[in-house]
Amino acid sequence: MTTIAETIRAGRPLGQDVPVISGHTHVGAGWNLPVIDGSGDSILGSMDRCGIDISCISSMGSLSSDLEGGNAEVAREVERHPDRYIGTPVFNPHYPRESLRELERYFSRPGFGMIKVHPKFHSYAMDGPDYDRAWAFAAERRIPVLVHTWDQGDGVDHPLLAATVASRYPRVPLLLAHAGGTPAGVKVATTVAKEHPNLYLETSTGQGHRGFIEFLVDAVGAERVMFGTDAIYLDDAGQLGRVAGAELSEADKRKILGGNLLRLLRAADVQSLPALERLQ
Repeated sequence: MTTIAETIRAGRPLGQDVPVISGHTHVGAGWNLPVIDGSGDSILGSMDRCGIDISCISSMGSLSSDLEGGNAEVAREVERHPDRYIGTPVFNPHYPRESLRELERYFSRPGFGMIKVHPKFHSYAMDGPDYDRAWAFAAERRIPVLVHTWDQGDGVDHPLLAATVASRYPRVPLLLAHAGGTPAGVKVATTVAKEHPNLYLETSTGQGHRGFIEFLVDAVGAERVMFGTDAIYLDDAGQLGRVAGAELSEADKRKILGGNLLRLLRAADVQSLPALERLQ
């Protein structure tokens, strides 16, 4: 039997028995890091080359200064490619009422399954009160929320703050983007994830430390590690290769690459997600 690593090295897609879902992908113009092409078509081309079935996309525009325009950009891409994209609208804590209306607007239609918050870009602590509307909305519907975490600095995206949110909103599946990122951040993220079963660790990182994926699995089990690429900032191929080549069982790799997030998305009380139909 051909292994996942052998299939990836040969440049072949993994096929229906190994769904690959990136829970962390961006579309649009990158405002603070160089991006060659952030268009939906470019992202889709990379997904096809790498064998990624579905990407959960949020807009770079809504992570900076254009909340509504960025979320609308995501909606257009979901409408164009409903079988490949799952919409992930952004909640901006500086505009909590407007952001809540955005969530209500997009989760009333098919194709939207996650929420994105970025304490670093919005310069607001993830456990601050102006995020409460987002957490409450997600808790009522069991919608997964992807939250940026990094290192131990700045006081807005420290993984320890996720413990406060997880305790207050135990029904929210909270995905810690980058799993804390740096070695110090990863240690904190894994520590708090051990204590809170609704915390999950997302795999994308530009640091690429050897043994990173295995460390996450050793800490919390493969069932709570989620694959993400952080495209368009990072390259799909490298992020996929790190999971495919990890010293893990084939069963654990299947969980990380798509099985775990598929389970959460199917459990969420949202409108239909046409992209998931390709995996049935």
